[in-house]
Parts: sequence; C-alpha cells; structure tokens
Amino acid sequence: MASLYLLGNPDHYTNQKFVVFYWKSYVAEVLKWWKQDSDVQPDKVILQKTEDGEYIGLSTVDDYKYRPYELNDKSLYEWVQISHRLKHTKVEQKNS
Repeated sequence: MASLYLLGNPDHYTNQKFVVFYWKSYVAEVLKWWKQDSDVQPDKVILQKTEDGEYIGLSTVDDYKYRPYELNDKSLYEWVQISHRLKHTKVEQKNS
C-alpha cells in the first residue's frame, strides 16, 4: 500500500462507479419527527454565491424531499444512484 501511494497508483481497480452518500443528514431529517424541538439540531447546507451576489442554500436532503412528482416512486437508494447536480452555463441561466 505504501508503494502504491508513493508511486501515485490507485489502491484498487474496479469497473464500478461509487457514489458518496452522507446518510447522517437523511437520518437526522427523519428523526426530527420523533424528537422534541430542543433535541433537533439545525440543518447543514452548502452556501453558494451566485454571480448576482445572492446566496443560495443547497441541501441534498431537500433535493430528495422536494424531488419532481415523476420521481416520487424512487426510494432514497435509487435517488442516490440516479441523481446528480448540474450547473447551468451562463447562456442557459439567462434563457431561463
């Protein structure tokens, strides 16, 4: 393992693509329904600054909760596999 690291080689080879999934935020969202207000911790979001100087809060949990109606039949497992966030180009942003 040390030689692989020093030579810059990967430590494993696979033909699969793995998705990074932080399940704690989803579990915390579900537990809100059973915990009292004093036990609930605030949500963690990513703040992104737009070109207009506005800030937008991004949350993967909200992406799943407010997914399109057509995808309501997808479980969380399936959602994690198929979803990915795309950034619009400046031309696409102006057109929308």
